[in-house]
Amino acid sequence: MYEQVRPFIAKDPEALRLYSVALIGVGRVKQSLAEIDRAIKLKPMHAQYRVDRARLLTTAGRYEEGLVEAERALAIGKGFPPAVHAKVMALRRLGRSGEAYAWLRPMLNGSAQPDVMLVDAL
Repeated sequence: MYEQVRPFIAKDPEALRLYSVALIGVGRVKQSLAEIDRAIKLKPMHAQYRVDRARLLTTAGRYEEGLVEAERALAIGKGFPPAVHAKVMALRRLGRSGEAYAWLRPMLNGSAQPDVMLVDAL
């Protein structure tokens, strides 16, 4: 089925991103990474695409690479909560919980209702 759809999504970075997310959901890590890389090639300064790549790498056990990609997302979108979450998750997987908490602390302080995604990262 993918081959039938591919010509229609090849130049649409958001469609490629969504397809990448679907692929990781069924365990097709290598193909998922290829799709998110295609989306990034089309739109390199899109923080969410970098976040998705960071999460994918971290999920695949490639924690250092996931951390680097999360930092790229943060360079594009300063303080972007999904990028902070991706960085925190990579740091935790690397056993660097102190650094992870330091990234979360400013986002949690003073918030009556902290972002569920960030609390989940703890």
